[in-house]
Amino acid sequence: MKSHETDVLLYYFTTLCMAACLVVLTSCASAPPAGESTSTSVTKEREMAERQLALRNYPAALKHLQKVLEANPTDPQVHYDLSIVYRAKGLYDKALGHLKEALRLKPDYPEAYNALGSLYIDMKQYDKAIKWLEKAATDIYYKTPHYAYFNLGRAYEGKKNYDEAIKSYKTAIQIAPKFSRAFFKLGVISEMQGKLEEAKLYYEKALLINTQNPNVYYNLGRVYCALGEYKKAVGAFERVRILAPATELSDKAELYLRRLKHYNQYNRVIR
Repeated sequence: MKSHETDVLLYYFTTLCMAACLVVLTSCASAPPAGESTSTSVTKEREMAERQLALRNYPAALKHLQKVLEANPTDPQVHYDLSIVYRAKGLYDKALGHLKEALRLKPDYPEAYNALGSLYIDMKQYDKAIKWLEKAATDIYYKTPHYAYFNLGRAYEGKKNYDEAIKSYKTAIQIAPKFSRAFFKLGVISEMQGKLEEAKLYYEKALLINTQNPNVYYNLGRVYCALGEYKKAVGAFERVRILAPATELSDKAELYLRRLKHYNQYNRVIR
C-alpha cells in the first residue's frame, strides 16, 4: 500500500516538474535576450523596420513591423508604416484599414492624412483623396505640405481638372522650389495640351534638379522630336537607355532612336 502511495506521489511530483520546466522554456523562448528589456527589443525591431522601409524591402519590413504591432497594438506609427507596406504590395484594403486605425489612435496626424489621400488616388477615389489632401495641406503642423499639394495635383489630374492640378503643382513648387517631380508633372500637362515650348521648359527644369529620372528624359526626347530638335532628342533617349536598361521605357526610347538615326536629316520621326 505504501508502495502504491509512493508511486502516486512520485507521478504527481514528476508531472509538476515537467510543467514547471515547460513554463520556464516557454518564457525563455518568448523573452528578449538576457540583459535586454522588452522595450529595447521593440525599439530595435522598429529601427530595423524603418531601415527596410527606406530600402523598399517590404517583406523584411513587414516581418519587423508585425513584431512591433504585437508589442504595441495602439501605436499609430506602426499602423502608418504597415499601410506603406500593404500599399506597396497592392493590398489597398489592408493599407486603408491600418491608416484608418492610425487616425483613430491619433486624429491629429497630417502625415496619415496625406498618405490616405494618396492611397485614395491609387484607388481612383479622387473626391475622397482631395478631402484628405486638403486637410493635410492646410495643417499648420505638417512639416512637408508640398507633398500634399503635389498629391492634390495628381487627384485633380485624375478628375481631368487640369487648371486645379496646375495650381496645386505650382503651390508645391512655391513651398519646395527644388521639387523636381512637380516640374515633371507640369511638363506632362503642358505636353498633353500641346504647349511644347512650355513642356520643354518644365522638363529641363526638372532635370536641373534631378538628373537621374529616365521618365523625364523620355518625355523631353519626345518634345524635342516634335519641335524638330533631333540631336537633343537623340541625347535624351540615349540617357533613357543608360538610366533604365532592359525596361519597357528603354525599349520605347530605342524605337525612337532607330527611326531618328535611320533618316539622315532626321525629318521623319514616329510619335
